[in-house]
Amino acid sequence: MTISRSKGLTFDTVVTMGVEEELFPSPFSLDPEEDRRLLYVAMTRARLSTILTMAGTRNDGTAHSGTGDAIRSRSRAGFLSQAGIAPAVGSTYLSTINAM
Repeated sequence: MTISRSKGLTFDTVVTMGVEEELFPSPFSLDPEEDRRLLYVAMTRARLSTILTMAGTRNDGTAHSGTGDAIRSRSRAGFLSQAGIAPAVGSTYLSTINAM
């Protein structure tokens, strides 16, 4: 399901994949703030917890830099840093956020 389609719905647990600086905000976005709001929508659909994931590297069409090198390092979406959300200590994944 897309984030936009999840508006108004709730789930016990929500998993949002690809929360990477290279994808959030979308490189094709005309309004990065709208992308930030969409990520907020995704994170707040959960009753119990939300899990955010990202790839450390990607070897697919989203990774091409124009240099022919398809394997690219990824970084956590800046939106998360601005919100004070950090990876769990000692983990290679993003924090699970418990809903209130």
